[in-house]
Amino acid sequence: MRLGLSTRLSLLVASVLVLTLLVFAWFWSGLRQTESEVAARAAALLAERARTDLAVRATQTADYLGQALVNPLFYVDLRSIQDLLGPVQSQADVADVVVYDAAGRVMHDGSVDVAAFGEQIEQVLLPADGTSVLSWDQDLLRVTAPINFNNRPIGAVRVGFHLNPIELESAAARVEVDRQLAALHRRQGRSFAALGLAILILGAGSAWIIGRGWLKPIQELAVMSRQLGAGLYAKMPISSKRQDELGELVRSFAQMSEALAAHEAAMRREAQEDSLTGLANRRRFREQLERAVPHLNRKKAPAALLFFDLDGFKQVNDAHGHERGDQLLRETARLLKQAANELGLGDDGIVARLGGDEFLALFTGIEAAQRAERCAERVLNELGELKSIHLLGRSASASAGLALFPEHGANAKALLKAADLAMYAAKRRGGGVLCRFEPATDEVEDQRLIEDLGTQLNSSARSTQLYLRYQPIVALESGRIIAVEALLRWNHPSMGELPPVAFLQPALRAGLGQSLADFALDLALTELAEWLRGDQQRFVSLNVDPASWADTSLADRLQGRVQDAGIEPQQLCLELTERLYWDKPDHGQRQIARLRSAGIDLWLDDVDGGSERASTMRHFRLRGIKLDHRLIGGMLRTAEDLKQVRALIRIAGEAQLEVVAEAVESEAQVRLLREAGCRYGQGFGLIMPIDAEELARRSESDYAASP
Repeated sequence: MRLGLSTRLSLLVASVLVLTLLVFAWFWSGLRQTESEVAARAAALLAERARTDLAVRATQTADYLGQALVNPLFYVDLRSIQDLLGPVQSQADVADVVVYDAAGRVMHDGSVDVAAFGEQIEQVLLPADGTSVLSWDQDLLRVTAPINFNNRPIGAVRVGFHLNPIELESAAARVEVDRQLAALHRRQGRSFAALGLAILILGAGSAWIIGRGWLKPIQELAVMSRQLGAGLYAKMPISSKRQDELGELVRSFAQMSEALAAHEAAMRREAQEDSLTGLANRRRFREQLERAVPHLNRKKAPAALLFFDLDGFKQVNDAHGHERGDQLLRETARLLKQAANELGLGDDGIVARLGGDEFLALFTGIEAAQRAERCAERVLNELGELKSIHLLGRSASASAGLALFPEHGANAKALLKAADLAMYAAKRRGGGVLCRFEPATDEVEDQRLIEDLGTQLNSSARSTQLYLRYQPIVALESGRIIAVEALLRWNHPSMGELPPVAFLQPALRAGLGQSLADFALDLALTELAEWLRGDQQRFVSLNVDPASWADTSLADRLQGRVQDAGIEPQQLCLELTERLYWDKPDHGQRQIARLRSAGIDLWLDDVDGGSERASTMRHFRLRGIKLDHRLIGGMLRTAEDLKQVRALIRIAGEAQLEVVAEAVESEAQVRLLREAGCRYGQGFGLIMPIDAEELARRSESDYAASP
């Protein structure tokens, strides 16, 4: 049978059509399988990456806590442990945080009341090699880091992270990808039907165009999946202008990459940057200094380290509030960074905030010392111009110390110590100056200062230089002055007004701590005897120094002086820090017993924690506690500080202890303290420190809180 051209053409067309449809059917099936595999691969990579990121973050968190908790765990400083655990526990995916000692007893579980304190944990783990240990189960990732003191394990910290957020995010991502793929498949089906009708016209060209148009986005998704798997979040060059589901899928991947990159960058900044000033933090500075020293040694290059400490910064906070203090810190950081950058830090240089009111600047390379000196002079001069802006009439100043590498320190630790000592030499000279580290000169100045101090303590004219100021303690409800805290000052004839930091530490090292304490006690009882005898409810408190606390005859000496002054024993109080007590707790308990037997009352000073202090308070037989100025200053800014203040007042009330709030600055603080049940306060917002004559003239209701 002979077929006509039309038939053959029809058959040819039909054959081509069938063959093309079969090819496209096979192509579409493979494409759908590829899309599903890519989606599954992407979802698996995302989940695996999320688990890896969580493991890295968990390890970094546990390692950081393991290092930071050494001293707090050694001294059983539950407040400091709470401060360290709080930011970690506030993270949304943290399930629990437990700190335990080497015997497996719980020292802190992150809760406000430490309900599990002392309980034995199961499966005590103390990693022997000093590295963190990870353990995974169905719902949690647990990481345990050792807490070592002098290369000896004293405990460990265990942090648990929920895996549910990761699983939920992974499941949500897979659902979204599946939804997008389903929509894509439906669209592809409709397109396939249309292609079948137009196949004779479009032919091979249509197939190529369709293949290219569909395969390229899939290939780009595969590239993105591999980059996500490698953690290259910021290296996503592809984009899509398509307005269909496939375009949405590409853009979703790109947006996810950008979000992950931003999150990772934020974590890096948080780990190495001071949040208040934007400068490098202590950790980053130490790492940079440790890296710079070998580099400088190889190049035989010089370096200079500047150490700044603001003069009278505590007084700024007390007088004008912590917001003004923070403003001064930010302005100081700006001046230091600007001056250092303009003068040139050098290849290995860095500017950092060490903490508190301390700043550092490392200059490296040729003329490092000259650049550092010019930087210090510029910053010190410009600080003096901040008077009207920041300190309401008081000029800002700082003490600066300069140490040179390698002359003053051949390693990071020695160089930092030399700069620190030079800074304190500037403090001894009255502040506002730059001192270069000179070991012999520092020793001579310390010795001269000690000799002058010894002369004052043994001279009949000592009161002309050493004197006391009294910080009144006020009843917040009535405004009555019910007590005072004695504060020692020294008006040096050549150095001027010396802050306690300039002479107390040299005096303690020279063994004059007890002599200073005796002088302050004798002068206080002499100046205040009449005021104290006027009302037996009044009292004077003095800070106890280490030498006096170590003296087993302390109670007898105090009892004799109280009798000579003609006042009641309970009218003399000692302010004791936890650190001093816990240094030798057995001696501390015996000393407290002797003082209580003599009728001398004790106050726990600088209390800055929440309900975890309950365990500490049980060790002390106290008259009361004094809330740390940082808590009082922060309770108007953060709910956490206010919560801790209320918890401490409640616990003290349950233990029948009196509470004094330190550094009260405003009427708003007074109102919150009264509402929380705090009866007493002291601070510049109530009454500034005054002399004995002014105290005698004051009426009992004379105080004015700042607005």
